[in-house]
Amino acid sequence: MQFFFLSAHFWLNAMNFNVWKGLREIKQIGGPVGGGGSSERNRKFRAYAAYAWVSPTLMLIVTLIMQVSRTPPAAVSMIVLLLLLLLLLLLPLLLMTMLLLLLLLLLLLLLL
Repeated sequence: MQFFFLSAHFWLNAMNFNVWKGLREIKQIGGPVGGGGSSERNRKFRAYAAYAWVSPTLMLIVTLIMQVSRTPPAAVSMIVLLLLLLLLLLLPLLLMTMLLLLLLLLLLLLLL
């Protein structure tokens, strides 16, 4: 249930990013109206699909690890932070950069 809920939200996020990017290109003087060729649309779709399916999958894996883990909560939280940082490095979208800064701040707070 959690996976499908997260997948729906990540797909909505990817679609909103695509709409925002398209509107920004149209607003620019002389910007393309057609949205690029078929290969460019396929490349964008693959990137959005990777973002929308891999992110919830990794979050589900982290949740399952935390559920069955017998390690102390501090060690689990460090593992979760490292996995989320890895996720952010693999999927560099505009909003992911802001999440990276937030996670780095949380990591610094945990280390202090």
